Amino acid sequence: MPQPLIAVVLALALHAEPGKPPAAELVPEAPPGANIGFASDYDDPPKASEAELALWKEGIAATRRIIEVRRESYTLRASGRGADLAGRLSKLQASADHERAEELERLGRRLDKSWAENVDLYRRQWPVDPTRGCGYAHLLYDNALRLAPGNSRQAEVSNATPELKTCVDRARTVTDQVAASNRRLSGVMGEVERVLTGAKGAPPAAGGKASEGHEAHEAHEQKREGK
Repeated sequence: MPQPLIAVVLALALHAEPGKPPAAELVPEAPPGANIGFASDYDDPPKASEAELALWKEGIAATRRIIEVRRESYTLRASGRGADLAGRLSKLQASADHERAEELERLGRRLDKSWAENVDLYRRQWPVDPTRGCGYAHLLYDNALRLAPGNSRQAEVSNATPELKTCVDRARTVTDQVAASNRRLSGVMGEVERVLTGAKGAPPAAGGKASEGHEAHEAHEQKREGK
């Protein structure tokens, strides 16, 4: 297996699913190798046609995209829990006059709805493996491309192509859905934060320690499930 693809598969294996507790949580440090980048994804391409290389790159990009949207989903919700947005909004509602309390209640329902949708998309059964993405299909395709030119190579490439194309298409569909849900959740979180602070601003940053917690928590879940 080429080193870049190994990096992609290892990185993808490190994801987590947080629950929805109202209180902040302690986030452990990420294990060694958790923060793997993708600068070298395309450093070792096989000798292939332009069309073959395009699909080869799409396979890597699809796997990377799964990592990105799942991490974003996790870190958004981790920041929301850490800032206790729901709890603080509830307290503000309790102290507000009737008309204002109704406005805050509607905002709270929108937060709950976008949060629940995001969790559901994250947890539901995906049409592609959320821990490995298109890694296996890409491996078969990559191996076929690296065979010596000839009838055998072309036959292997033809056999491996449909599976990778299908995985890329399915991955694009589900990651587009999660990315859209992430944007909706981020937008509502921003509204809540602005209401709570009484000033224009953005929702809490959804990176850094939260992302590390995502990776460390997933490593724990993988170990617990015996994967």
